[in-house]
Amino acid sequence: MRRRSFLATTAFVAAATGVSGPAVGAPSKTFVLVHGAWHGGWCWNKVASILREQGHSVFTPTQTGLGERSHLLSKSIDLDVFITDIANVLKWEDLNDVILVGHSFGGNAISGVADRMRERVRLGRAGGQKQRTAGVYSASCPRTSSRHARRPLSKRAAV
Repeated sequence: MRRRSFLATTAFVAAATGVSGPAVGAPSKTFVLVHGAWHGGWCWNKVASILREQGHSVFTPTQTGLGERSHLLSKSIDLDVFITDIANVLKWEDLNDVILVGHSFGGNAISGVADRMRERVRLGRAGGQKQRTAGVYSASCPRTSSRHARRPLSKRAAV
């Protein structure tokens, strides 16, 4: 993982949510960090650790057919399955006032979850008006040290 990528992502999440340092007595927030294609929830480990140190609740689910759930890969998996994966985390963990953060393709899933479960997504303010989408962010997941990620784009296999 490149340090710059990690720091940029951490700074983005912190700036987007108002996290700046140990907030004594401040209310904790609930984050659901969603990985992009060909990743898993593990790609958020360092960011999740930082947020947890700040006293926040953090969930980093892995979507069906990817990462440690790759044994579930099938032709029937589509965007609706990924949306359901994340929606079920909110449902079964009984999460409310959630800040959704998605990397790359994960942005599609969090948009679907925000649409499907509006009442559970953090209600933010923008320009003095309440907006549900203020709690939904698209971010860059820190780069991994995987062989695939280190190869130049011209050398990667077409998917």
